[in-house]
Amino acid sequence: MAQTPNYSLKKPAGNEYYDVQIQNDNMDIIDQKMKENATAINTHLAEHIQIVVTEENIPVGEREKGAFYFVATDKAPIATTENIKVSPTMGLKIE
Repeated sequence: MAQTPNYSLKKPAGNEYYDVQIQNDNMDIIDQKMKENATAINTHLAEHIQIVVTEENIPVGEREKGAFYFVATDKAPIATTENIKVSPTMGLKIE
């Protein structure tokens, strides 16, 4: 049976019947590779991106290259800081 070049997914021929097990095997390979890629990307980002939250503005010349800086300009009481998360669009989300 033919296979794809990158992930060795099984490619049934046009004259073969559909086999659920082949489809499931292919999906398992895709799922595993996607998880490996996501983990590698997150590890890389965690090692190379720094997020700094401060109450005072740090002059641009003193900032570290590749870091994201957030300056708290106002405060509001909340029970815990565990409820504040940085969203993928870099906005703050309070849950």
